[in-house]
Amino acid sequence: MSTVVADTDRRVAFYLETSALVRCYVKNDHLGFAIPYPWQGERHEYLPDFLVPSNCSILSGW
Repeated sequence: MSTVVADTDRRVAFYLETSALVRCYVKNDHLGFAIPYPWQGERHEYLPDFLVPSNCSILSGW
Protein backbone atom coordinates (compact mmCIF):
# COMPACT_ATOMS: atom_id res chain seq x y z
CA MET A 1 0.00 0.00 0.00
CA SER A 2 1.20 3.52 -0.75
CA THR A 3 1.79 5.92 2.09
CA VAL A 4 -1.49 7.54 3.11
CA VAL A 5 -0.85 11.20 3.89
CA ALA A 6 -4.04 13.29 4.10
CA ASP A 7 -6.18 13.13 7.25
CA THR A 8 -9.23 12.07 5.25
CA ASP A 9 -7.17 9.36 3.56
CA ARG A 10 -6.01 8.15 6.97
CA ARG A 11 -9.60 7.86 8.17
CA VAL A 12 -10.67 5.99 5.04
CA ALA A 13 -7.63 3.71 5.27
CA PHE A 14 -8.44 2.97 8.92
CA TYR A 15 -11.97 1.95 7.96
CA LEU A 16 -10.70 -0.19 5.09
CA GLU A 17 -8.14 -1.86 7.37
CA THR A 18 -10.66 -2.65 10.10
CA SER A 19 -13.79 -3.51 8.10
CA ALA A 20 -14.74 -7.16 7.86
CA LEU A 21 -16.24 -6.38 4.44
CA VAL A 22 -12.90 -5.35 2.94
CA ARG A 23 -10.51 -8.07 1.85
CA CYS A 24 -7.93 -5.75 0.27
CA TYR A 25 -7.49 -2.26 -1.14
CA VAL A 26 -4.91 0.00 -2.74
CA LYS A 27 -4.45 3.77 -2.86
CA ASN A 28 -4.84 5.00 -6.44
CA ASP A 29 -1.57 6.95 -6.29
CA HIS A 30 0.29 7.03 -9.60
CA LEU A 31 -1.67 4.00 -10.81
CA GLY A 32 -3.55 5.97 -13.45
CA PHE A 33 -6.87 4.21 -12.81
CA ALA A 34 -9.69 6.44 -14.05
CA ILE A 35 -13.40 5.96 -14.62
CA PRO A 36 -14.59 7.73 -17.77
CA TYR A 37 -17.99 9.41 -17.82
CA PRO A 38 -19.82 11.85 -20.08
CA TRP A 39 -20.92 15.24 -18.76
CA GLN A 40 -22.69 17.84 -20.87
CA GLY A 41 -21.50 16.21 -24.08
CA GLU A 42 -17.85 16.02 -23.02
CA ARG A 43 -15.75 13.14 -21.74
CA HIS A 44 -14.42 13.45 -18.20
CA GLU A 45 -12.56 11.12 -15.84
CA TYR A 46 -13.15 10.37 -12.20
CA LEU A 47 -9.98 9.43 -10.31
CA PRO A 48 -10.96 7.48 -7.18
CA ASP A 49 -8.70 7.83 -4.14
CA PHE A 50 -8.85 4.12 -3.30
CA LEU A 51 -9.55 0.94 -5.26
CA VAL A 52 -11.51 -1.64 -3.29
CA PRO A 53 -12.72 -4.84 -4.95
CA SER A 54 -16.24 -5.73 -3.92
CA ASN A 55 -18.06 -8.95 -3.34
CA CYS A 56 -21.45 -8.35 -4.94
CA SER A 57 -23.10 -11.00 -2.77
CA ILE A 58 -22.18 -8.97 0.33
CA LEU A 59 -23.46 -5.73 -1.19
CA SER A 60 -26.63 -7.19 -2.71
CA GLY A 61 -28.76 -6.01 0.23
CA TRP A 62 -27.68 -2.36 -0.09
